[in-house]
Order: sequence, then structure tokens, then C-alpha cells
Amino acid sequence: MIFSDFKEDFQDEHIFDALEGVSPEIVEHHKDFELYRNLRDNGRTVLKSNELSGSATEDTQWHGKTENPGWKLDKWKFLPMINKTYHEHPDKNWYVFVEADSYILWASMLEYLAVLDPSKPHYTGSIMFIGDTVFAHGGSGFMVSQPAMRMVVEQYAAHKAEIEAYTDGHWAGDCVLGKVFTEAGVKFTDAWPIMQGDYPGLVAYARPDGRPIADPKKRVWCYPTVSYHHVSPDMIDDLWNYEQHWLDHKPEGTRFLRHKDIFHQYVRPRMSAGLSDWDNESDGEETVVGTFEECKSKCVEATECRQFSYSEDGHCKNREDPRLGKATPGVRSGWLQDRIERFEQDMAPCGDESWMV
Repeated sequence: MIFSDFKEDFQDEHIFDALEGVSPEIVEHHKDFELYRNLRDNGRTVLKSNELSGSATEDTQWHGKTENPGWKLDKWKFLPMINKTYHEHPDKNWYVFVEADSYILWASMLEYLAVLDPSKPHYTGSIMFIGDTVFAHGGSGFMVSQPAMRMVVEQYAAHKAEIEAYTDGHWAGDCVLGKVFTEAGVKFTDAWPIMQGDYPGLVAYARPDGRPIADPKKRVWCYPTVSYHHVSPDMIDDLWNYEQHWLDHKPEGTRFLRHKDIFHQYVRPRMSAGLSDWDNESDGEETVVGTFEECKSKCVEATECRQFSYSEDGHCKNREDPRLGKATPGVRSGWLQDRIERFEQDMAPCGDESWMV
């Protein structure tokens, strides 16, 4: 099932209205639904680019684009979408929810679901907190078993007005959903670092990614990988082609990809000697130098430095744990290939890291 805030048929696929189940009074009069009403009454051609995605420079990692009209609608979608999905397909073992800018390694996902009992209530994803509320990060994707779906849908039906009032005062629909799961008696299972909130080039392979709830005992490097977020259509094609090649050539007895495989086979080959208009997230020691080559020399002099970046204003930064990064105008990035190779070689062997259950 595909959900959006605009019901239509697109390329032989039916798109369901994710907001269809919201109370009519809210739909017709709430300020958050101005964009929805305009879209419903006048069609998709009335949309402006800033209404679709907002500013490209806006930091959305933890707080979303709360002033963007589309984001204001987003928080209202989760529970009606869950409700619609369950009533359309009430007898499925598992329900997997994924956003349009996320990528799921489906072969690995099926391996993960196979170790969970679908007859028990499961609500599983990458853990987040807002206050005391624990929930699955929507962008990383999340999985729900049939009993858990039934329980949360029954809770929604019994307390819809109260839940909508709570949603009105909140900004994150995935958090609202997590609260309702908790109130329905469904316990949450944390699937981080198996499910990631960014694309492979921004995964912290050598240390926790800085989230308050990250467990430093969990070595991202060794765990299976199932999902990535903030991926463009081109990245999705790229990841799919990589995954298919891996499936066709995987070593005998290997059932799933680990993060270390993604780093070695997908990330590291993209770490070139120098990439223009690219920021590799170097955030260590900062100096001002005259050229890219001088910046590289600074990195070579620092024995633990593995990568560096040089901006148009002469700022030179380095970093120890390697990241691929992302496209950024005015920044040039480089990696010390021999040290990246040693970084891989020096990683301690993996143990029994496997699925989070």
C-alpha cells in the first residue's frame, strides 16, 4: 500500500489518502490542513516547491521541518495510515512501514522477521525518545506484528478524540504513534543499529552516532543492516544495484549484509583522493591554509587523521573515524587511502552480533 496526502492513481498504482481517517472537523478547519484542502480541491498542480520539501539547508535530523506545510500534515498521518492498513489487510503476519526517502534491504528484512514470533505483539524499529516517550523513528522504517496492529488500532478507535488532541499539540507523528502503542500495552523492541536514520555515507562505523540513547557496547560495524534513510532516488537505484550484485555473488553460508560489508564494498570505493563540492563531515582539528594540498599535508602530519575537508574560505578540518559525507557546494574532501585500509584491517573481529529481539 502507498500512502500520500493526495489520493490518486499513479503509474498503475493506487495511492491511498493517508489523512482520510482524520476527524472531518479537523480536516475542514484546522490550520495544519490548509495545504491538504488546497490540494484536495485543486489538484497537485497547485503545489509549490517549498511546500513539498522546504529549504534544502534546513537541519531536519532530529526536529523535522516543523514550519513546512507538508511537515505540519505529516504528524497526522501515522495513526490513520496504521488504521487503514490494518482494516484493508487484517490477517497479515507482519506490516512494514517505510518512507519514500528510505531504502530497505528486503532480503535482510525477511531474515530479521524470520527470527521474530508474529503471534506475539511486536513494534520494532530504531529507538528514539522525546521526553519519556519511546518510539520507532519513522524514517528508519518500522515493523509491526498482527497482534500489535490489532491492539493499537483498537486503542485508536477507543480514544480517537484524545489522541487527535494530543497530536495537535505535538510535532512528531512517529512519537505520537509510539505513545499510543505504549498505551495499548505493546512493548517496543529497539532495532538500532540494524535500522539506520541516514544513508551509508553518514553512518558512524567506528563509534556510536552521538544519540543520547546509543549504547557504546553495540559495535555498528558488526551488526546486520536492514534500512537507511535520507536517500535520493539515484541513491536508491545505486543501493539496489549493489544489493542485487551482492545477492548474486555472496559467499556460501552468508545470509545477510553487515555494516562492515557495506563499508568495504559500497562506502570505501567512493572515498577518492579528492571530491569537489563534497563534505565528508570532517569536524576535528580546524586550521586555515591556502590550498587543498596544504590541508592534506596537515592530515598526513596528524597520525590518527584519515580524512580532511577544505572549504573555499580556507578552513581545513580533519577526522579520525571515516565518513563518506554528502554533496555540499564550496567544500572539497579527501581521504588517505592507506589509513582507511588500515582502519578496516585494525577493526577487532566480530563476535555473535546478530538480530535484535
